[in-house]
Amino acid sequence: MKKCVTVILVIILLFIFVSPQIAMAAPAMRQGSKGNDVVEMQKRLIELGYLNDRADGSFGPLTLKAVKDFQKANGLVADGICGPKTQSILYSNKAVPASNQSRGGSSNVSIPITRTLRKGSKGSDVAELQRRLNELGFNAGKIDGSFGSQTLNAVYAFQKSRGLVVDGVVGKITRAALYEEVSSPTPTPKPTPKPTVKPDPTTTPSTQITVTLRRGSKGSQVEALQRRLIELGFDCGAIDGSFGPATQKAVIEFQLAYGLVGEGVVGPLTRAKLNAGGKPTTPQPEKEMPDTDALKGKIIILDPGHGGSDWGASSNGYLEKNLNLDMALKLRDMLENAGATVYMTRTDDRYVSLFYRSAYANKVVLELEIDHLEHEKIKLTDESETIDKKIQLIKSDNSALNEYKEAIIVLIELLSETKEESYETQEPGSSESTEIKEILDFADDSSDKADTHISTELPENILNQLIIANEHRNNLRQSVKDQLVLGNESITPENLDDLESILDSIEAAKNMNNTAISVLEDKNKTLLERIQNVKDEISEVHRLLCGFQPYFDNPANQNRTGIYTVTKDASFNVASADLQKVMDLTRKKYQDNILFISIHCNATVEKTQTYISGMYVFYRNNNPKANNNRSYYKNYNETARQKLASKLLIETNKSTNFIQSTSQPRVDDFSVLRENNLVSALVEVGFMNNPHDLNLIIQDSVRTDAAYGMLKGIISYFE
Repeated sequence: MKKCVTVILVIILLFIFVSPQIAMAAPAMRQGSKGNDVVEMQKRLIELGYLNDRADGSFGPLTLKAVKDFQKANGLVADGICGPKTQSILYSNKAVPASNQSRGGSSNVSIPITRTLRKGSKGSDVAELQRRLNELGFNAGKIDGSFGSQTLNAVYAFQKSRGLVVDGVVGKITRAALYEEVSSPTPTPKPTPKPTVKPDPTTTPSTQITVTLRRGSKGSQVEALQRRLIELGFDCGAIDGSFGPATQKAVIEFQLAYGLVGEGVVGPLTRAKLNAGGKPTTPQPEKEMPDTDALKGKIIILDPGHGGSDWGASSNGYLEKNLNLDMALKLRDMLENAGATVYMTRTDDRYVSLFYRSAYANKVVLELEIDHLEHEKIKLTDESETIDKKIQLIKSDNSALNEYKEAIIVLIELLSETKEESYETQEPGSSESTEIKEILDFADDSSDKADTHISTELPENILNQLIIANEHRNNLRQSVKDQLVLGNESITPENLDDLESILDSIEAAKNMNNTAISVLEDKNKTLLERIQNVKDEISEVHRLLCGFQPYFDNPANQNRTGIYTVTKDASFNVASADLQKVMDLTRKKYQDNILFISIHCNATVEKTQTYISGMYVFYRNNNPKANNNRSYYKNYNETARQKLASKLLIETNKSTNFIQSTSQPRVDDFSVLRENNLVSALVEVGFMNNPHDLNLIIQDSVRTDAAYGMLKGIISYFE
């Protein structure tokens, strides 16, 4: 029974010491940090008005400035590090929005709308929003709890009137503005002025806008939109290919001017107006673009084939390398708008070798692994340091308990000596002997004896030792006092009988502490061993990464060297042991959320035209056609590769209109599919020596359609 009680006490003690630290654990974020925690931090900074950027999970200079601005506004040290203290305020209701800095802090007005509202939201808080907008003179229409177009236009008008970002989203800043004193209704509210209707466009834009664009979109289509808005007299700021607040405001003004719903999204009707020349054009069929977070957390490596001195196929003056790059850039924009992280083996017209392309993909994997291991090392190191602090704290408690114990022992000895002296120097029955006995037999004193009488009769050395013992008790932490007999009470002449019990409880507490120290030291030993293992793993990954360095030093290097040096099995090439380690790591940890796609145009060996047409998609399996690489590596994820290739083929067949179409992807031993172990595919868009195919490929809209088909294939693969 006693053993069980001890075990339970040990568990309680561990919980007392360890759980507060676990509860307080919050990873600090600083410039260079990446991941979901950074995404959530950026979303909050955007909501509070400090960050005018998208939440991409990468802690860069803009995020750094936003964190510092937030810290200054909220009375924190502006060091740009989002640690536990900054996070606790950032995610609380006490966080001061950026717009409140000039107003002297946040308002004390109660705000009944507590969540972010946008078009499509429903509920009682939407009804309250509509009621408040109507009250302020901004016509939100019927109070039906449904956030529709009329409510959206009312929000736009309200935000514009208050100098806020006109995005139609009722976030924290807009909610606060709705209920500020300046937002109180006026007796005769003025209706929102309608923009002056501008004349219909009379010139056809050089680049047609063919996809739906909204806040957060990026790329060449956004540039075309911005250029067209400026042509028509709507100020959208710089032509930078980024659909931000200024572009959204200009789109809303354009829509209202041309009798469209001012929602800030460039859909089919808005595109038709923007694309119109001397006469209206028929809206192009709508491309169903994915949500902005559809590919959040996914990494796509795009490989535009050929480049620089390597033209690839050519026909009628058109070069494959340029068409490949254009499709890759279009696809990159679409992927990023869907929330993906995109890497490209080249972003301009330069030559990189086949080995460089795969080395680049392997580098992405190894750098992800290093980043993962570094984060694990930091987490383990923090945990180890926390445990070490706990051990030192418990040892400090034991030292304090020893001092308290020594003080109690001295007190007991003094009482014993006093008792012995009294019996040795006084004859039995004498009045002085009787008086000392009354002092020492405190437990038998009747309750009506005055404390002052007893304490003043105690020898001075005992009274002084009582003070010393109580000082040592007071020095104990509260959690330690709670384990002791009379731990929360002073020792007085009335409870001197409990001194032995106090000593027993001190020993029990020390024993329990020693057990806790032993458990924590064992745990820390295991952590330190794991930290060393992680350090060794990091060193090994760095070593493997160095094997690809010849290709980063010289991207045009076409020779097998470093990690790509092969061994021989009979007459077959076999990947080096180090490359196989990289491939095994890729298969084990990087198959779920990362893809490699090489983009090409096709051509046959005929010098004249061919009648073969359409989309071809290739993947490599573990049993390619007979060649000297058939035994190269045997752990490719051929099931996932085949699935990706099939999805890409299905969707690009849908989005393009070539004369012929193939129904199944093909297997081949392309270098870019062989030399890395990511889930990968090679896409061939039409045949450049087929006149019909070439006539399609050289059209910007067809290359956009091909990129869109690849986007849909990627989305379908991950579903």
